[in-house]
Amino acid sequence: MSVEHERVGGRSAGNARGEYRALAFSACLGVVGVAVALLLPATPLSGRFAPAWWLFVPAFLLAQHLSVDFEFRKEAHSVHLTQLPATFGILFLSPFTHIAARLIGTAIDSLALRRESPVKAAFNVSLGAIDVALSTAVVRAIAGPADHGARTWLALLAGLLVAETASNVAVSVVMRLVGARISLRQVLEPMTFAVASTLLVTGIAIVALSAVLGDPASLPVIALLAADLAKSFEELAIASERFFDPALDEEPRAVVARLFLAPHHFLQVRHRCQALDQRFGR
Repeated sequence: MSVEHERVGGRSAGNARGEYRALAFSACLGVVGVAVALLLPATPLSGRFAPAWWLFVPAFLLAQHLSVDFEFRKEAHSVHLTQLPATFGILFLSPFTHIAARLIGTAIDSLALRRESPVKAAFNVSLGAIDVALSTAVVRAIAGPADHGARTWLALLAGLLVAETASNVAVSVVMRLVGARISLRQVLEPMTFAVASTLLVTGIAIVALSAVLGDPASLPVIALLAADLAKSFEELAIASERFFDPALDEEPRAVVARLFLAPHHFLQVRHRCQALDQRFGR
């Protein structure tokens, strides 16, 4: 899932009773996710490519850990690239093994690397289960027996968007459970980032899928391009925070706006941001 609004924390977000409610909610999410996965067909949607399931553990670990972190309007956001391995997992893994790989990768990231609180770690792991279950169910319902082509690509976009939206709703629910007060803007703003990042990352994943199905040797090249694009996205987000500021004049803000509205400039964001820094003394 991919945009995470940094709002779920430890005891500072609420009292012990709220944490127990959050843990119970997380357990329900995990149980529902596993149950849905068990109800789906046990075979992969596509048999054209058969990667080992354990390869997805480090893939999800890296996608979850190497997030694109930025601050927008004084609030921290993280864009995770989990849609990249998720897209491959939906097509080439059985639902249960896909969930297993996602849960193991997320657990290692949350507990061993990030050392998150038990409440946040449990929630992130459970969120991974429901994310995989929902996205897989939607993709299989829309794509039917098709394992490639326009119908499958649209199904992947729809499935990952549904899962991302559900994840953001779950974040808002668990925040209320731990006693945090959140406004409607705090609910909707992360969803805006979620939709934008999901469309972007899933689009990259679909291109990668097409390349791999045609020539599996192209996968390392796609991975490098995705990493570079993620870095460019982070720098663009930082630039937007700098230049979309009422205290600044219109010219730099208009330049950044054009960067957002011109997709063919996206890969040149890094150089453009550096030029803006030099020009305006940032």
